[in-house]
Amino acid sequence: MELSIEAPTDGLPVRINQAVVRWSGNGQFGLEFLDIRETEWTRLQRLVKEVEKEPYQRQVEDEKS
Repeated sequence: MELSIEAPTDGLPVRINQAVVRWSGNGQFGLEFLDIRETEWTRLQRLVKEVEKEPYQRQVEDEKS
């Protein structure tokens, strides 16, 4: 399947050309990305790092900008 992940920091979705659902259950699922451009992989890594931050960490970095 093709997959687009909305990235609120970029305004453009991260696009994965080919992905497979590897597991699902209890309202959750796991994906394997089979084909993703290097630029999209970099954007995805950035997005995941941002999501992993605590809210107070995001706020401090936003104020620095």
